[in-house]
Formats: sequence, structure tokens, C-alpha cells
Amino acid sequence: MGKTLIYSKWTWECELPEPFDDDSVNKRRKDVFSQYNYTKSPVATLHGPTLRGIFAYMDIETGRKKGGIGTLGNRTVVEYHANSGEIQIALYDPDSGGIRITCFKPPYNAASAYTLSSGSRTGTAVFLAVMETALKESEFQKQYQELKEWRRQGESLSHSKIESAWILCDNFYRRIMEEKILFDAPYPGVFDMIAQSEISDGTIIPDRILHGRFEMLKPVFRPVKHSDFVDRYFFSQRTFSGQEKDLIPRLPDWYVIPEQAVEICRHIKETTGTQNPMRNFLMRGPAGTGKTEGAKAVAAGLGLPYLSLTCSANTEIYDLLGQIIPEVNNNKVPELPDFQDIQMDPATAYFKMTGSYDENITEEEVFRELVKCMQQKNGAQSFRYVDTPLVQAMRHGYLVELQEPAIISNPGVLVGLNSLLDRCSCVTLPTGEVVARHPDTVVVVTTNSDYEGCKNLNQSVISRMDLVFDVEQPNIETVVERICGLTGCTEKKTVFEMAKTAEMIQSQCHDLMILDGCCGMRELIAWVQSYMVSHDLEKSARFTVLSAVSSDAENRKAIYDTCFAPQLVSLLGE
Repeated sequence: MGKTLIYSKWTWECELPEPFDDDSVNKRRKDVFSQYNYTKSPVATLHGPTLRGIFAYMDIETGRKKGGIGTLGNRTVVEYHANSGEIQIALYDPDSGGIRITCFKPPYNAASAYTLSSGSRTGTAVFLAVMETALKESEFQKQYQELKEWRRQGESLSHSKIESAWILCDNFYRRIMEEKILFDAPYPGVFDMIAQSEISDGTIIPDRILHGRFEMLKPVFRPVKHSDFVDRYFFSQRTFSGQEKDLIPRLPDWYVIPEQAVEICRHIKETTGTQNPMRNFLMRGPAGTGKTEGAKAVAAGLGLPYLSLTCSANTEIYDLLGQIIPEVNNNKVPELPDFQDIQMDPATAYFKMTGSYDENITEEEVFRELVKCMQQKNGAQSFRYVDTPLVQAMRHGYLVELQEPAIISNPGVLVGLNSLLDRCSCVTLPTGEVVARHPDTVVVVTTNSDYEGCKNLNQSVISRMDLVFDVEQPNIETVVERICGLTGCTEKKTVFEMAKTAEMIQSQCHDLMILDGCCGMRELIAWVQSYMVSHDLEKSARFTVLSAVSSDAENRKAIYDTCFAPQLVSLLGE
């Protein structure tokens, strides 16, 4: 009954959409029809609801109108914004032909059933929902593209022979009648509803958005089970040694896998094998939002060994590429300093080589002395090159997290890595060796956006990132779960109130322009841990969240008076 329902007699009498509603347009054409029209005298007829569904799909696809088209497994989900202001949500199953539709009128807080009628609900949403299945056939796809191009150019009917509309209507009709497209709807045209709870709890939110933007069905991130994530995005046929396997992160049971980690893993796996696989990613955001843990989660999802390299203000290019260090052959040979030793304490480094301590010695003089020692030909001392974690990852195809590059004083340092961030790339090491980047290497750059000394990354570096995520503070429920799992605290209600207090402190610091401290996830964790020891919320707060807020005593008092003191009653449960 369903397939004839949407082609009831009255539907053929429905007004056609512009510009086909002109009296000069002949609804029936004998010379134009689809390949599925096997009648003796083939005729194609324009069908108003079909054309409106096709135009609705075009308008959402091209962004001319609000609405969304997506998929949930093998089913199609659409959100259609009717001209009447009503929002109609439809779910179509191409395997069974079943379709459910729910309507919402302003103010969109109550659902109603969708009933086919010659009034406002003539079937546009129905055909819109079935469009994604219809477009999988070659003739329909070809004619759809031609009609879309004609509409884009804005040509009038008198200036163009539009055959596509007749073919599309005929194609749709014949395929439904022959059950090449399955469609089933209950008599007398009252469609089964999508339960309002399915919409509110996210049950029918599409897992893939094809076109447009959903408003009532806004995508939300559903927590992913560890068993559905860890190692599930492995994209290589390699096998790792026992030592390499030890470098693959193991996620604790309490850890909530962030949305960014899932998205990065999906993009890596699904673009593998293409001309431009996605391998470089940037996560930026406030401290304590879980960027490093997110990078480790990506490595766990991919099943790749994880390495990290932390930058500082004094980081130079050789700190990223590797160091030449002395190799001790016997106990008689004194230990020589490496580059970092010289940079941090030139006088002590010079003393190691010469036995003479000179507080005024410069780095350049110490380097010259190191070169002399390296050039000695007494056979007592040899030197070797040591890879940094970055170079190790590039050599062997690991995931490497580059932490805090925005704090580097010399803006040209990261630009020197651009050759490694490009695909089919290589870099020349201090030894002269040329290292090609392994095709499986994944680079995750993590940087804070709220620490003093952080700078904007060079545009050439950002342009080499395949995806850029702005990581925000997790919602308070997630924060509580993470902290309780990390610290072992079982007083979830108390931790919830502590997290609320920390949020208030963050907001107040922002409003009062208190910028010389911080109150993030790390400070909150420290407060919870201290409370577990002292069992005194106020005392623990003074040495954790409150003391970290600012070095200025007046600022700390202001935060205590405005944020902590009013919350103390809730915290103490009084």
C-alpha cells in the first residue's frame, strides 16, 4: 500500500514548484521518459511532491536553505525546514522501505505525527528522505546534476529545454512501483513517529553528515568504549618488537576517550592509501584540557608507539634533530658535556673538559673547547649521534607529540621542520645523514593558548596541519569522572562541588584580568588529592587552587571572597 500512497490521485494534482507552475508548462511529455518506462506509449509526467523533494535536496546541498541530510548506519536521516516554519525529521531504511517522520511546530517543544494531505504536507519530506537512495542510480544521478546546474545558472524555462525534470519524476515513479526503491508507509498516510526521546537522547543523530547543517539533531559526541577504540584504527601491516610494543600507550579504564582522538584516528585510517594521507595534527587550548592524554589516546587507537618532545624558550633546531655526545670507552676518560649541558651551565661544562672553572666563560668558547676534545686523535674518546624522539618517530613510523612549540623564542625554529611535515619529506641531520619520513609517522602538535610566553605558531607550520582542533575544557561531569578515576576519590558529590568552584575561579580571574596564575585541571586534581590527605577542604584549597591563582596576595583574597567563601557552605554540605 505504501508505494501507491505517495502517488495517490490527489498528489498528481498538487501544484508544481516554480518555475514549472506556469500555465504554459505541459505536465506530460511523450518524447522524454526514463529508461524504466516500458509502456507501449511511454509518457513522463511531472509530479509536484517529487520535484519539491528534489529541489529541497538541492537547496540543502547547495546551502540555499536550512536543513540537514545525513546517514545513521545504512539509514538516511533528514531534517527539513518547511516554508511554514515547521521542522520535519524523517528516518528512512532503504533495506525495508520503512520511513518514520516527526514534525515540530514553533516553538519546537512538542512533536506531532506526519500525515499526507493536499494541504501543507504533500510528501516533500518523504521524497527528500528517499533521495539519497534514488541518487545511487546512474540515470537519476546524471539528470539530477543537469537540473541542479540549470537552477544554478538561473535560466528561465523559455531559454532552456529542461528534460531532466520529466526524466527524474518518471525514474523515481517507475523504480518505486517496480520496488527497485523500497517504500512502505501505513494507510491512510499517517506515518509512524520518531519518538521524542530518540531525538532528545541522541539516538537518531546521524553518524555522518552528507549535506547541510542539523539544528534539532545536532551531532553530539558519544563516549567510546575502549574495546571499540584501542588498536581498532591500525592502518599498517607492520609488526612491532617487544620494545616497540612497550611504547604503545595503555589507556586506564577511567579515561574518557575525547572526540578529537576519535576524529584523528578516523581521518588517518580512512585517508591511508590515498595520494595525500592525513598525518599532521594540531591540538591547542588551555592547560589541563587533556591534549597530551589525547595524543596518547590517538597512539593507542592507532596501535602505534608513542614518543614526545617538549620544547622550551631556548629550543634550537639541533634540539629537535639530535645531538652528538661523547661515548665513554673506559673509566679513565672524563665525561664530556653535551649541547644541552653547555647551554644550561657553560662554566660547569667547561670544568668537565678542562678542570678549570670560569664563571665568565661563554657558550661559544665552551663549544670550541668541545670541538678540540672531539678532534683529539689519541683513540681514547669516541662520539656518537643520538636521535631525538622526533627523529626516532620519523625513522620508524611512530606517533610523536611535539609539546609547547609556541613557547620557543626563535620563531624560525619550527619553520626548519617544515620539510619533515611535508609528505614524501626528509631532513638532513647534524651528521650529514638524510632521514626520510616514514609514511606511517604521525605528528601531533599540542600547544597551550593561555600561558604567558606562548606565541602564535608560524602560518607555514599551521598550513601543514591536516586538522586543527581547539580543545575546550570538558564538561563538569567528564571532569569529575576523570579526577575520581585518576585520584581514586570516591566522594563524587564533593568533587563535583570542587569542580564547580574551580570553574567559578577561572571565570572570575578572566573577568578581573588576573593573568599571573592559573586554575585549571592540574590545580583541581592537586586540591582533590590534598583533600584526601588532610580531609580539610579550605586548608587544602589554600595551598592548591587559591595559591596558584596569583602571586599577588590581594588578588588571592579577592578570589577567596568572591568565589571560595560563598561556595564553602555547599562544599561543607551545610
